[in-house]
Amino acid sequence: MIEAASLILVSERPDGPPLFLMVERSVAMAFAPGAFVFPGGRVDPGDEGMAGCDAARVAAVREAIEEVAVAAGLEPEPDRETLLSLQKELLAGKGFAALLAAHGLTVDGDFLIPFARWLPGPEVSRRFDTRFFIAHAPDQCVPHLAGGECVSARWVSAAEMLAEEQAGSSRLIYPTRKMLERLAKHRDFRSIAEEARALPEVTITPSIELGADGDFITIPEGLGYPATREPLDRVRRG
Repeated sequence: MIEAASLILVSERPDGPPLFLMVERSVAMAFAPGAFVFPGGRVDPGDEGMAGCDAARVAAVREAIEEVAVAAGLEPEPDRETLLSLQKELLAGKGFAALLAAHGLTVDGDFLIPFARWLPGPEVSRRFDTRFFIAHAPDQCVPHLAGGECVSARWVSAAEMLAEEQAGSSRLIYPTRKMLERLAKHRDFRSIAEEARALPEVTITPSIELGADGDFITIPEGLGYPATREPLDRVRRG
């Protein structure tokens, strides 16, 4: 099992539902090839013990900088030049803690709100125990890809991304689709944050039901997801 963290950045707009920053993974990747996901990745040993902030929050902030040069939860808010420098240095292998200290930055873990936690069952070969956090998009929110794992990045509404998957023009893995279905219910960041704070932090491990009437995948009810049971053959899990 691999510990991981992802950041769901929320950009509000006056004339429509919020937009979310999503990245398209390279088809060469072993996990979720060609799928749109939220920025994120593994929790590294260096993410532990940074200014009292838990490692998953640090990893979510770090991965968003590495993948798209967008940061949330850094104090003070870095300018564009600093973000691009941080991205370049992180990709070169430099430690996050040392880089933050050099730039006079700290991680404000309270800026990130726990939204979900997903862990696939033992039938899945690559098991990521992933915590997802929501955060309001900062002013510097133009994504910059540095190559590697991701081939594109875009701001998109939950409804639009779900419609693209339904039409077959975009790929989503099961946890991402379920979270987009949940996010699509909301009209602004405040509504998303209020629901996230009100619901218990439960690790979701989907269950497989095999039966004469078909095979289904299910998740627990009462956690904000509009649909909790669907045919297994409609699901892409990794």
